[in-house]
Amino acid sequence: MKGDIKKDLKESPQTGVFIKDLKLIPVKSVDEMFRLLDFGNKNRSVAKTSMNATSSRSHALFTVHI
Repeated sequence: MKGDIKKDLKESPQTGVFIKDLKLIPVKSVDEMFRLLDFGNKNRSVAKTSMNATSSRSHALFTVHI
């Protein structure tokens, strides 16, 4: 699961707001789901700002379809 982590937020009159090149990854267990969550969390970028020394500058999107 390596590659480009940054994704572009787009908008289309037909489909509305979406994330370009988003991957749908089917899982078969709760453990697999937590491994993907951990992977995403480890790939977040965190940097200080002038207002907060531990500010997070990243966002994550996680959707579960059952």
